[in-house]
Amino acid sequence: MNLYYITAEKKREVAAIKAGELFLLPAYVPHSPRRGEGSWTLVNERKRRPDEQDFFVWFCEGCNAKLYETTVRFDDPTDAVKLAIDRIRSDEKLRTCSHCSDESENVGKRNPRSVPYPIQTTSKFICSAASRCLLSPVTN
Repeated sequence: MNLYYITAEKKREVAAIKAGELFLLPAYVPHSPRRGEGSWTLVNERKRRPDEQDFFVWFCEGCNAKLYETTVRFDDPTDAVKLAIDRIRSDEKLRTCSHCSDESENVGKRNPRSVPYPIQTTSKFICSAASRCLLSPVTN
């Protein structure tokens, strides 16, 4: 698995995690896991509180400015990611950067440059919305 993430200095990095390896990413680090075809990942998840919501944020592929942020309450990760992606896909204005005017046309598509991820609040979930939208939690 390749774990795409953004450093505190807003630099995009990739950590290659091989079969059998463990990797711990600190909470609140923006990231997007990209799994290979036919691969799987074991995820431990805590029980969620009924009032928790997840935040998804997309950033401009050109300048890293925030494009769009949304919250989703869900029990099924697949549904939540689909809802979040459908919102930004359906509105060109949401995909267009107010900072540099670049339009991110690759939302929800396989694109190695794109690193959309949720901003964690009460929930610490991460999303790979640029690929097939796989969701994994980060726990304390």
